[in-house]
Amino acid sequence: MDFHTPEVKAVEKILSYAQKNNITVLFGEWGTPYKMHDLDAGNSDKFKGANDPKWIRSIVAYLDYLIVKKGYTCIKYYNLVNEPNGDWASTKGDFEEWAEGVRMLTAALREKGLDKYISVAGPDAVTRYDNPNSTYSGAGWVRETAKQLDEMVGIYEVHDYTEYDLVRSGGFKKYHGDIAQLMAHTNKQIIFGELGFSRNGVENQERASRDLYACEDSQFDVFKFSYGVDMADAVIQSMNAGYSGAAAWALDDAMHTCGDLGNKNELKRWGMWNSLGTELCQNPADENMRPWFYSWSLLCRYFPSGCSVVKTDSTGIEGLRLTAGVYNDDITVAIVNNSGVDNTISLNIPTHKQLKKFLYFDGDRAVDVNRFPIPVEEKIDAKHSIELTMPASSFVILTSLDY
Repeated sequence: MDFHTPEVKAVEKILSYAQKNNITVLFGEWGTPYKMHDLDAGNSDKFKGANDPKWIRSIVAYLDYLIVKKGYTCIKYYNLVNEPNGDWASTKGDFEEWAEGVRMLTAALREKGLDKYISVAGPDAVTRYDNPNSTYSGAGWVRETAKQLDEMVGIYEVHDYTEYDLVRSGGFKKYHGDIAQLMAHTNKQIIFGELGFSRNGVENQERASRDLYACEDSQFDVFKFSYGVDMADAVIQSMNAGYSGAAAWALDDAMHTCGDLGNKNELKRWGMWNSLGTELCQNPADENMRPWFYSWSLLCRYFPSGCSVVKTDSTGIEGLRLTAGVYNDDITVAIVNNSGVDNTISLNIPTHKQLKKFLYFDGDRAVDVNRFPIPVEEKIDAKHSIELTMPASSFVILTSLDY
């Protein structure tokens, strides 16, 4: 195997950043080689599936190169197949094929001595999708992974391209809280490996068809202010439902094209920007940060890895939800008002430190010269109850973290 290709060099650049900055990496592949990509290469018979010993050996050789030879110990988890319960996956929803692959991979990692560095993440299932050709429902994939494979799984991980009504009603917390309960007895973490909103709406598909550089697998709501409120709402509900993290799909339009064939007029527009706006689309403005970067970046920054989520009471106000996190002796509170009316809430925040406030509101997002968020208010005394007015469709961060 050749690990000195341009593609591997590109991966190493990202891993070097993660290693330097102590960022945990979940690594993996879309699926069995030549089953998802490079379909026209004439190699469809080279690997039989997720349980092919040749593929398992290739994975272990690659991980050994990256972790041992190159020193990328930031790689902690490996995802064998993307969304394996889907009829679009290389496994076509075959739980037994995927589970056998997980067992084989775990055994191979142990034999190579890599198990002290890395374990499997799974099941990577889209839990709100039930494949009629699969033995188990989307939720059943989580249940059966916990039942059959828990000793091999280091972290539980699922996907959701959710519905606006589910989030805005508050039902997102209930649904995904029930999913988390299926593996809660394992005392391991569960995260969203991918989180976004469904692209299947008629308006969204019409916009995709009109864009000269987009494919149908695009979400044009990323250009709207409201997407930043909805994504923040989903994360707040997920934290209160017991999830330890979420990866937004996606960072950059330039990351993927349909089928990853590299067709320049088939971008997957899901990003916080398009870093190739000038080169591909002749539109420098497309490289600007979109509104939802504001709320998502604040959540990432002020709920750092290692913080403890505090169980919070319901506000009792429709559309108004909050969560809190403690990091050493600092605290962050995130509040979203995902309703059409202004609301006021009183907060008692147990800290002797002063707080600063960030506000994400349409037409009112304070930024510095680089367009990064800055607080609208500082040195807030938390010794007494804080009365907070939340405009309709807004998001607020209150934090004592001094950065």
